[in-house]
Amino acid sequence: MRVRPLLRPALAAPLWLKLVGANAIIVVIAAVALMRTASQSDAYRHLGEFFLGALVASVALNIALVLIALRPLRALEDAAAEVWRGNTAARVPDSPLADRDMARVGHTINHLVDALLQESARSRELAAFVISQAESDQARIAHELHESAAQRLAAQVMQISAIARETDEEHTRARLDELHDVASETLEQLRVLVHTMNVPAGR
Repeated sequence: MRVRPLLRPALAAPLWLKLVGANAIIVVIAAVALMRTASQSDAYRHLGEFFLGALVASVALNIALVLIALRPLRALEDAAAEVWRGNTAARVPDSPLADRDMARVGHTINHLVDALLQESARSRELAAFVISQAESDQARIAHELHESAAQRLAAQVMQISAIARETDEEHTRARLDELHDVASETLEQLRVLVHTMNVPAGR
């Protein structure tokens, strides 16, 4: 639905201001009608003044009631703004001025915030479980590497060293020494890897 540019500022005005404008129009129209009637006699003039006073009082009371009724809405906005800024302890307070619908909206917002906090806590618990499981698997792999691969490789290094000492061929001994150095370096790298895997994350 298209709204003319001249009507947009009026429609975007606060509710209480719209109410004041509408009631002001009613009061002006009533005042003009009463002024025309009051010119007929004094009785009509007194009656018109009384009616106009009652109308003004009614308008003032109407505006006051609307302003009071809008206070719970301000509480909703304040609570939502606090939650948006990260204050998860903010809640919509119970207000004796709120009607049934406004109170239901406030309770719904509080339930939504509580649900978000529960989901956030559940997500943190899941993340902690995943990290703990990963650390447990990492420790198990490190233990297996140390108990199997590292020990076997250390035994092979010792065997290569023993064979190199027993052989008389220079060429074969040189090749065995070279193989011994490579295996020793691999064993050292494996030990460093096992040590790194055993160190807890963040230390």
